[in-house]
Amino acid sequence: MQVETIQNNILVVDAVGSGLGSRLASLGIDSKWIYPEPEIELAMESFEHINPSVLLVSISPTQMEGARLINWVRQRYPIAIIAASYDASPETAASAIHAGASDFLDLGIADASNRLGKSIRQSLNHLKEDRAINQMEHPLFDQAEVGFIGASQSMLEVSKLIINAAKSNASVFITGENGTGKEVCAELIHRFSSRSEHDLVTLNCAAIPNGLAESEVFGHIKGSFTGAVNDRIGVASLADKGTLFLDEIGEMEIDIQSKLLRFVQTGIFSNVGSSQKEQVDVRFICATNRDPNQQIADGDFRQDLFYRLNVIQIHLPPLRERGDDILAFARNFLSNFSVEENKRFSSFSPETENLLMSYSWPGNVRELQNVIRSIVVLNDAETVIPSMLPLAIIREKGQRRRRKSDFGSNDQTSHIDNANDNKISMVERLKENVRLLSDAADQKAHKAELIPANIKPLDDVIEETIKEAISICQGNIAEASHHLGVSTSTLYRKMKN
Repeated sequence: MQVETIQNNILVVDAVGSGLGSRLASLGIDSKWIYPEPEIELAMESFEHINPSVLLVSISPTQMEGARLINWVRQRYPIAIIAASYDASPETAASAIHAGASDFLDLGIADASNRLGKSIRQSLNHLKEDRAINQMEHPLFDQAEVGFIGASQSMLEVSKLIINAAKSNASVFITGENGTGKEVCAELIHRFSSRSEHDLVTLNCAAIPNGLAESEVFGHIKGSFTGAVNDRIGVASLADKGTLFLDEIGEMEIDIQSKLLRFVQTGIFSNVGSSQKEQVDVRFICATNRDPNQQIADGDFRQDLFYRLNVIQIHLPPLRERGDDILAFARNFLSNFSVEENKRFSSFSPETENLLMSYSWPGNVRELQNVIRSIVVLNDAETVIPSMLPLAIIREKGQRRRRKSDFGSNDQTSHIDNANDNKISMVERLKENVRLLSDAADQKAHKAELIPANIKPLDDVIEETIKEAISICQGNIAEASHHLGVSTSTLYRKMKN
């Protein structure tokens, strides 16, 4: 029996030596991806590069590696998983299904091979139907939003939320790490909404100078404060009939949040320095890379404002949790940048793809985009090879190889970038040094005679700490302020001083 259109699309892990590869060959199914028991970890390491539609795993009551692999894959990838065994006892079948298998096959029956072919064919048909439905229901996948949508299961859920949010006028609160595409998400919601004919107005709350937030939001009249030499229209007016996107709202000064709350509730506001009321029709979208619940607990974000804005919440997962999207984006970027720079690049070597997939991407899609652009600008070839990658990507792969991981664990922290952990710990150590030195500065004067030559002025210590934190965070002021435990505006003010 010949099964069509599935060559090279099946990953076989024969954990107990059941001859699954031979059975596939007898069905006319040519699969290059066959791993025997000793190479299970290699199969897992290569899983994302193979991008299979079906995983076929043999299991037995005495050899549970196959079941552990099923559990590991099911936690991460929405694909069909077929378990097979010569032991068709209810216990074995139950353990396979419990681990996450879509189907269980008894290899001991006479018609086992034909049953296997039928199961594979049905799994692929279901997958094809699901993708067709998703394409029809969620047109975002047809928009080819570079570096954002992708095809991973997590982003399919985001796509559904975006489409539903676009149909509504309710406020949207977007969370996610830096570089995950929060602004692109806001743009898509606006584009697919009934307000798309009007403006999407963006205000980066982290970039507002200290004390000017109210003017930026509501505008001001001439002479209302020192430096107000002309009337100014705020984003509240500019976004009338459209959408107001408050990016990094977690950095907004607490003093302005009460006025913003009244504006969100009523749509009415006054310019700074004016008693005249103005009413507008604005749809709110907010985004932050911080934990709003923690900010509320710390007193940096009003709980009532959060509840008012957090009607629809969309969380953008980090790139390291988006599977094959990494290579999809990388190939897209490579193609686009090669055209822009008139270079010959058309593909990545398998070794390079392996490194890209194993890297944790702390800077997410933005970091991937910059890495690919840098490669294209600095090199010229048809294939990207490992030597063209930044050292950080290569080194992290080596570190992970030295730290043998337990692939059966459900601990998602195995994806976290070790270098980022080091960075955070360094900043925490700097903060502790400042705290200790601040305490020392408050002690009585007679203690200064202990080691006066080694005591630095507190302002100097704070300046050094800020500089080192910014250096550790590679110039990212928002990230540095987050790790130092102060708002971005506070950090800017201290830098200015």
